[in-house]
Amino acid sequence: MKKYNPQIIAAIVLIMIASELSNIIFREIFHNVPFWLNVSKLCILVISAVAFLFIKKLKHLFKFAIVLATMVSFSIFYNHSYITSYFNSESFVGSISTNISYKIINILLLIIVFIIVSKHPKNFYLTFGNLSIKAEEIKWLGIKGETISWLKLSLYSAFFISTVTFFLTLFTVTGFKIPERIFLLPKYLPVILLFAAVNSFAEGIMCRNAILGSLRNTISKKYTLLISGIFFGLLHYYGAPAGVTGVIMSALLGWYLSRSMYETNGLLSAWIIHFFTDVAVFTSLFLFGNLTIN
Repeated sequence: MKKYNPQIIAAIVLIMIASELSNIIFREIFHNVPFWLNVSKLCILVISAVAFLFIKKLKHLFKFAIVLATMVSFSIFYNHSYITSYFNSESFVGSISTNISYKIINILLLIIVFIIVSKHPKNFYLTFGNLSIKAEEIKWLGIKGETISWLKLSLYSAFFISTVTFFLTLFTVTGFKIPERIFLLPKYLPVILLFAAVNSFAEGIMCRNAILGSLRNTISKKYTLLISGIFFGLLHYYGAPAGVTGVIMSALLGWYLSRSMYETNGLLSAWIIHFFTDVAVFTSLFLFGNLTIN
């Protein structure tokens, strides 16, 4: 009988606790997330981190538990903060600004934790990485090993994913009709590009650097990428597209972005892909969303 690695099991349990899964369940069934839920999650993660210090087989998961606890502690602040009062949540600019403001504060807190628990920023992939490295084989995407650099693959992937995302939204929402706001797009394009750059960087720190860095040299590449993909997918349950479909699509994208970081040992390749994808997402939200413009 195959023996399972206790570190892998513990890491999966912790990521499910820290993820949006329980929040989604409460929101869907009871239409709200109780304050005690995130507090309970935080307590479990902190207790786990302390316990790992005394369990030889799990001691390397201490950083992982601390990083997850940091993110959950911020979610408590997120749900009980006054930042929303500074922005108009009914407008495109205000709604995105509110969300990104939270993420900026979150990643600043995370980076401080990275510095405390790690000897060097590179241990948390806080470097551009080497994009000349050739990608390893990815059978289900038809990518043969050692045939294309991550620089080229990142650019090709960015173009393909962002294009498909935009036109899929265009087709499903309007049936390829020209949206009324199309003529306002040039005016708001600089704002969209700024939002995409900041949001893709912030989500990269939260969903990839935090997880890949804290699991570095602890569990295998296969499970590290799986865990990162799951966390990213659940974060986008209420994204576009929403629901289970959105989770699956985002999880696959998260896995792919994490793989690019893992193999290049830096964040630039994933940031390129994520940035262009977010440009398509925010452009779609601007053109097809029901938010006011200002």
